[in-house]
Amino acid sequence: MKKIILIAAALFFVSIACGKAQKVPETSKPGPGILAKVGNKELTIEQFNKYLKEMQTSEDINYTDTDMQGIREILNKWIDYYVVVNEAKNRKIEESREFRDKMETDREGILYEMLITKEMTDNIKNSDEYDKTLYDKYKNILFSNPPKYKISYIFTSFDINDTPSVDGAYKKIKAAAAALKKGKDFNKVVADYSDDTFILSENGGAKEIYKGELKSKKLEQMIEALPIGQASTIVKAEAGFFIYKKLEAKPGFTYSFEDVKNLEPEIFKVLRRDEMVKKILAGYKSKTGIYVNEEAFK
Repeated sequence: MKKIILIAAALFFVSIACGKAQKVPETSKPGPGILAKVGNKELTIEQFNKYLKEMQTSEDINYTDTDMQGIREILNKWIDYYVVVNEAKNRKIEESREFRDKMETDREGILYEMLITKEMTDNIKNSDEYDKTLYDKYKNILFSNPPKYKISYIFTSFDINDTPSVDGAYKKIKAAAAALKKGKDFNKVVADYSDDTFILSENGGAKEIYKGELKSKKLEQMIEALPIGQASTIVKAEAGFFIYKKLEAKPGFTYSFEDVKNLEPEIFKVLRRDEMVKKILAGYKSKTGIYVNEEAFK
């Protein structure tokens, strides 16, 4: 009953608004069950109720069944939208090449989504057993965290093409190593000798890195083998010399299948879809002519 009163009130306001704006010809007035009309586009009460629900879920619009101002704003949005559409039709934009190209693109997108949706409905597997298979397949990629290290470093920079620059950087890093050997605090040595003291402002003078993150495998192996609390020997890199100190090491871990199911259940929906798309694409490609001009691609 409340909804009928709401719609009737909205219809009353529309008729008042239309009456004030212009006198609508008798032949163009909405018929029974029509809430509003813009040009030849009619909005039924049923459509408007559906539109209300869509707007409430898709936009930051809050209203109650008795909030006529909020409902009026939504109705005005619908009217404004179709006023522009009506004007576009009057200007024959539908006849333009740009419009036809866009419609073809949209049509192809709809065809893609409809077929994929149909294939998912008909063929997608949905069971804990299949989800466990997907978990095992992607475990190391999606559900595992590699070991993590917390390090600090002293860095002296050089220009690789300038021998005096390299010599000066090496002399400076040697002095830093001597200071560490005498027992000077690592962070104080960073402050006194390093050309990159920004690390002192990061997490109390530390930087976190994951295993596999560094480009140099040799450097990664050195840091992995370095005892916690101990400084490394001098390491030469492309842009300077380093002395590293490993402050902390955390082992890697893998989320269990049960953890993933409980914490991120939606991820299996995505994986099921991806696996299904790969499978059906393979079938489609086997019966579809495909050619790529590799020379043009280059």
